Amino acid sequence: MVIDMSFCTNCGHKNSESSKFCGSCGASLSQNQTSSVITAEPKSEKSKKELEMMSFWEKMFYLIDKAGGKSINPHPGFLVFILQFFKSPASSLPNYKSLSFYERMQINSNIPAFFLGPFYYIYKGMWKKAITITIFSYIIIALISIIVILLDAKNTQGLLFVAPIMISMRANTDYYKKVMFDSNSWF
Repeated sequence: MVIDMSFCTNCGHKNSESSKFCGSCGASLSQNQTSSVITAEPKSEKSKKELEMMSFWEKMFYLIDKAGGKSINPHPGFLVFILQFFKSPASSLPNYKSLSFYERMQINSNIPAFFLGPFYYIYKGMWKKAITITIFSYIIIALISIIVILLDAKNTQGLLFVAPIMISMRANTDYYKKVMFDSNSWF
């Protein structure tokens, strides 16, 4: 097998020929780079060692593709957004259940997004989604708070985690849609 190093035309990062996504910016390499050397045979499944060597976004996009990421609707619309707000967008992918528990957890959790919240979305260039998810999360928190007050519940600390969990669950697939489909919609 010949190893060729190619550069991403989006950010200039040096990537191996077998990479599907840029190790630095996450851009699809099949669309924005030309190859001078063709590898012997493409593999459909990555070995454990190959997965360990991939960058974070390369691995994340590979797992989303493995779950059927090409079938994601990049512009779901407001009604679909509301109906699916409490579940991960990845869970509706056709091959999602064929992934291992660990792979599903990788797709559905993003630690920096959990702690940084909407600022993570803004950093990744998804400011519209940052605004939408933040507003909708706080509307849900307000509604739950009203119910808690009416029921005279004492333990309400868990409400603080509603918005970070929602953002963390959606961040990876939202960034996938932004990079793969050039989608930066409100929903």
